[in-house]
Amino acid sequence: MMIISLGIYIVSSITFFTVKYGISPMPTSAEVRKRVFQLIEEKHTKKPIRTIVDLGSGWGSLAIPLAKAMPHVTIYAYETSHIPYLYCKLRLYFSPQENLILQKVDFFSVPLQSYDIILCYLYPKAMKKLRSKFEQELNASHIVISHTFSVPTWKANEVWQINDLFRTKIYLYERRLP
Repeated sequence: MMIISLGIYIVSSITFFTVKYGISPMPTSAEVRKRVFQLIEEKHTKKPIRTIVDLGSGWGSLAIPLAKAMPHVTIYAYETSHIPYLYCKLRLYFSPQENLILQKVDFFSVPLQSYDIILCYLYPKAMKKLRSKFEQELNASHIVISHTFSVPTWKANEVWQINDLFRTKIYLYERRLP
């Protein structure tokens, strides 16, 4: 009975947040993750990167490997959905990452000025809402990397199409203004 109750809670929680935000939590593919890591390393060779934030970190498929790969960088991961957040906490319990700060918080309430790189794998409605937040809070020193969904009306400095099942695009923005 306990397992059935737990199963119902998990399904209900994921369904609730899927309906609330209009998208279910999806992991970042290995191919996309590899290219995002390369982009971050390229930017790091030009200017030291101290902080990265993963907005809507989901299952931690980007934030946790990034923290392992870049122990010299502080990674912040924000997630509101209960089950992905708890899953990440469990992963971090068994494999701690001192440089990863996971928080159950709505990233729209978090000031973004202090992060060098902002990572996004969200959905069109959130990207539209983030655009105005970016325009208010970020300056020319910030880098925004988004995969799958672009920042509406912004022209990306660079766009890569990954050779994966979905032909995923990665967008790199190095300026605040479109």
